[in-house]
Amino acid sequence: MSLRRAAPLVVIVSSLLAWEAAARLIDTPFFPPLTTIAEHAVANWALLCQEAFSTAKSTIFGLAIAVVAAGAIGIAMAAVPLAHSALMPIMVAAQVTPKIALAPVVFLWVQDAGATKAVLAAVISFFPLILAFDTGLRQSDRRMAELLSVLNATLRFRVFHVLLPSIAPWVLSALKLAVIYSLLGAITAEFLRPGSGLGDLIVKAEAQLKYPLMFAAVLTCTTLGFLGWGLAVFVERLFLRLLGMPRREDLYA
Repeated sequence: MSLRRAAPLVVIVSSLLAWEAAARLIDTPFFPPLTTIAEHAVANWALLCQEAFSTAKSTIFGLAIAVVAAGAIGIAMAAVPLAHSALMPIMVAAQVTPKIALAPVVFLWVQDAGATKAVLAAVISFFPLILAFDTGLRQSDRRMAELLSVLNATLRFRVFHVLLPSIAPWVLSALKLAVIYSLLGAITAEFLRPGSGLGDLIVKAEAQLKYPLMFAAVLTCTTLGFLGWGLAVFVERLFLRLLGMPRREDLYA
């Protein structure tokens, strides 16, 4: 194993050992040892899996909404310069607005708890994706596209040989950040609107003074984030390999 690959593992293991030692030294219920957290995680395994599934489902739905919306708006912004000038300030204003302030508005407009989580996840993960679509489309080879149009090239040929090679590195790189943002949006909605999910479980466990269970839920959120990131990296490598392109250095993360 190379030093580059071993370094993250060493840091993670060292951090976990430091947590265990510090928790036993401090000896307070507000900072339980990892062994105690692990015991409660095993005892409440079914509950954690159920709530994790609810959070993951909302995260995936929200991310899907964000990808579709960002793709449609990105195409419009790249095709019509006036649309880019008109819409980009709105995008930036929405991004700099604290997302916790948008949550009550989403709750007011969307009554269903599950849909609320997906919408808030989509809102938070939208901005890096729209930037990626817009940048990739604006940097596409327009001369090549015009030449292929004159030569009556098929739409499939133009998409796979001009459009996708231009936007794929940008969008796939932004997707890794969007996955984390989508998970953050879903958990934020669960904190603020009782129902289901890991955020709701964290709030309930804290109110019932079940701190080991609360920490177990937090670590489950972290695990979901790692899984989402890993899946996004796998999708990026797979698509770039299929397109015969080298992997671009991370642009958004």
